[in-house]
Amino acid sequence: MGVQFSQIIPPSAPLTEANVPSQKGKTFIGTGGYSGVGLELSRLLYNAGGHVYIAGRNQASAEKAIEEIMSTSKVPTSEQGRLEFLLLDLGDLSSIKASADQLVKKGVAVDVLFNNAGRGNVAPNSFSAQGLEVQVATNVLGAYLFTKLLEPCLTADRNADASPARVIWTASQIVDLLVPAGGHIMAHLTSPVEEQMKDLNACYTMSKLGNWYLATEYGRRHNSSSDNAVFSIAQNPGGLRSNFFRAYTALYAGLSQELSIERHQGVYVIPWGRIHPAPREDLLAAVKSEAEGGTGEAAKLWDWCEEMTKQYQ
Repeated sequence: MGVQFSQIIPPSAPLTEANVPSQKGKTFIGTGGYSGVGLELSRLLYNAGGHVYIAGRNQASAEKAIEEIMSTSKVPTSEQGRLEFLLLDLGDLSSIKASADQLVKKGVAVDVLFNNAGRGNVAPNSFSAQGLEVQVATNVLGAYLFTKLLEPCLTADRNADASPARVIWTASQIVDLLVPAGGHIMAHLTSPVEEQMKDLNACYTMSKLGNWYLATEYGRRHNSSSDNAVFSIAQNPGGLRSNFFRAYTALYAGLSQELSIERHQGVYVIPWGRIHPAPREDLLAAVKSEAEGGTGEAAKLWDWCEEMTKQYQ
């Protein structure tokens, strides 16, 4: 219980607005970047000089957030970054390619993609545009598809001394607390949608587990020795205090130089910026392949996501 308690009341954040290095010349994408944790992360990155694409489905909300961030910034103008809106609806798989293509066709080199957006606490019978349970559709399939379509921007040429791009996947402490023993995600995902919707809390829990699985599997497929190396990290932003504090966890996952792709590919970061010291043994087995002695649940999820999204790629 010590690890769980320390996620509720964490130690001090190692990376904050007080010591974050300049992000001038770097480009970030934050899905859901105009509300909650995403808004505060956008603020932190902008004030550090980063070029931030605030991605979401509500342009009016994004423009309001951009105006608020810029008007309240207390850093000198020369140190401020740039904010842009990117239309993105993760709940409609058919629309995601057009959003990613806006950046791919411009040849944008993305330094960090924060998969921050997610649906939770939804009303009963909330379906995605494709008729799927909306939390799983948005949090898992939408994040998977957008990340895959954005790969040319994540693997684009950078300076010789630049680190690989990072992808940050947003999980939750409920992965530790509420996921059933074994973390067998596929039995839930492949059941009829009507059956899934009988327990919407389970749908949300499984979607957050899915984000951790995708982080580990993406890292396995984009390791440091591959031509398409990308640093993949899962994070639990935390459940208490303000969104501003919770953004510190994502900031650490996205920017900390304590983390390296060679030693930390696929790690799970917890509040307010530290590697999870003791993930559940059954879930560690689930993210290992069967060849490694695991259950291969993460790979099964990856294959399911590929099958479910291939017509939209």
